[in-house]
Amino acid sequence: MKNFQNVLRESLPEVIGGLVVAAILGLLAVVSGFFDLSAHLGIALRTVIFCLYVILVIAVIYVFRTTRLTLVEPPQPFPRFGKSIRVAAIVVLFAATGGVVELWLATREVVPFNPEHVSILILPFDPMEDCTAKDEDMAKAVYKNLRRQIENENLDNFDVRYETKQLCPANHTESRNSGNLYKADVVVWGEKYERCFPDTSRVCVHYTVVDPNAELGNRQIGDTGIRSVTVDRIVEGDLLDDANYVTDFLIAEYYYEQSNLTEAARYFEKAAGFVRDKRDPATAEVFFCLGDIYTWQSQYDRSIDFYKEAIARNPHFFRAVLNLGIAYGQSGQHENAVECFQRALDTPTTSAGDFNTRGVTYFVLGQYEKALADASKAIELNPKFALAYTNRAAAYGGLGQYEKALADASKAIELNPKFALAYQNHGAAYGGLGQYEKALADASKAIELNPKLADAYISRGIAYSGFGQYEKALTDYSKAIELNPKLADAYISRGIAYSGFGQYEKALTDYSKAIELNPKFALAYSNRGAAYFNLGRYEKGVADYSKAIELNPKLADAYTNRGVAYGGLGQYEKALADYSKAIELNPSDREKSVLHYNTACVYSKLHDQAKAIQSLEESLRIGFLQYIPVAAVRSDPDLAYIRNDARFEKLLNRYGAK
Repeated sequence: MKNFQNVLRESLPEVIGGLVVAAILGLLAVVSGFFDLSAHLGIALRTVIFCLYVILVIAVIYVFRTTRLTLVEPPQPFPRFGKSIRVAAIVVLFAATGGVVELWLATREVVPFNPEHVSILILPFDPMEDCTAKDEDMAKAVYKNLRRQIENENLDNFDVRYETKQLCPANHTESRNSGNLYKADVVVWGEKYERCFPDTSRVCVHYTVVDPNAELGNRQIGDTGIRSVTVDRIVEGDLLDDANYVTDFLIAEYYYEQSNLTEAARYFEKAAGFVRDKRDPATAEVFFCLGDIYTWQSQYDRSIDFYKEAIARNPHFFRAVLNLGIAYGQSGQHENAVECFQRALDTPTTSAGDFNTRGVTYFVLGQYEKALADASKAIELNPKFALAYTNRAAAYGGLGQYEKALADASKAIELNPKFALAYQNHGAAYGGLGQYEKALADASKAIELNPKLADAYISRGIAYSGFGQYEKALTDYSKAIELNPKLADAYISRGIAYSGFGQYEKALTDYSKAIELNPKFALAYSNRGAAYFNLGRYEKGVADYSKAIELNPKLADAYTNRGVAYGGLGQYEKALADYSKAIELNPSDREKSVLHYNTACVYSKLHDQAKAIQSLEESLRIGFLQYIPVAAVRSDPDLAYIRNDARFEKLLNRYGAK
């Protein structure tokens, strides 16, 4: 029986041959790894498998040579070539094993996915005529990068599928259909750059959020760009950067769609790092996304910088121009904001997203009718567009049509039950209708869904004020100011709460701050006028009301309050003129009932009994006693002149009993 050293010495050619083949296959594995941008872990795995196989072969040869069944060897017809044949056989065996290993690793590249859900579905970026993927499709490299990051960073609830056959969408609608087929959150697909940019050496990569009513649904679709892949450019460094850029962009987009803004910002920042030095229009999207995130987080200085970077790369980026205007407005830079809005309005609109975006521009400019028309057009083009319903609800609210606002906000919530902004607008509509308990519930739900939504705290504060809970209202308004110190609406609302406490000097300070932030804010002047009135400074009150009317001739509250101030100055004819003008502007029934009541008080002071009774009856008919106790009306000194009129008591008894 031969010992192990002799066996090893006699088997040395076979072993050397096996090691050479293993080294060649290992080198090919490394090359293929770099070619496909696969993880280094996969390369190491290949090497370990080959080394283990070499050891296994040596062990087999040892057993073969030492067993008694091999002591009587059959005659060899080609003794000169016997050892070479054995070497060749082992080489073939190594090659076959290498092929099996490569096949096994290839099957691992397409990981079985959960049929119930796919986070990102990747389709070919540069498909062939039959819609199948090219062997060198960059989408495959991006897919492998995604798989690696999912494993290395332990990304939870994140699954990705790479589909190479017969899926070749030509637009976002077809892409969404593909996404629904695979139950995907985001679909990534491509087309030759010649169809979206005049550069045939590149490919255009689109992403589509399958559910158009995602929480941050103002970005449902978008594009990014990379160069096309060719074998002679594999060694160029930009190629790896391109794949890494798209990979991080897609992870960020997924987290954004899930409303995880912290992780989304982290990955968008990583993606931006790969293209920051490339002044390419197709890379504007990543900077726009970062601007969106910091706008939602009320970090307007940062969002302005990112929007400006996006526009510098693509001057025709409609959404970036509009959002830059919004960020300017929220940060108090109103002249810059108006300039952006005007520029955005000059941009042609064709899609539902374009009309929705332009509608937002009109809303911010206070042109509610035009905002309403654009939101309606967006809904006509896409009946399941939750954000468009939400924005139309805001436009209806601006027009005082709270029932319609409530209906649209309800539709938005039906389409997307996790849409914080929809709940906020729903609650604002209830607040306009005086249903403060429901308004409170909606605002609290919006805050639960998005704790950084400053406007939701304002809405909840308004609801608390409706209940007379001014301390809670002050807390919410102060929280809104903490989230966004440049939000003029928050100062206005807190000023109203201070007025509820009778702290008119503090109210004046907040109203003045709102005017400082937005010198064209008509409501701020109107409310400051009310504070001056309550402090007995009627002339200053009239001046502020007049400024409010100059800025917004349709602001009924300003006419109402100036009428009250004129009444305090004894200028009753001017007061009656302002009440009449306010009624012409068709305010809510509650406001209208107050106006008719105030008119009755003025006529009573003018000793015009008939007109006083007539105005009082109109006020009570509309529903004034829903808000003011009968006893308060009966004892109001401003109605002293008509109190002894028999009709006065009859009116109170008739409407007070309802």
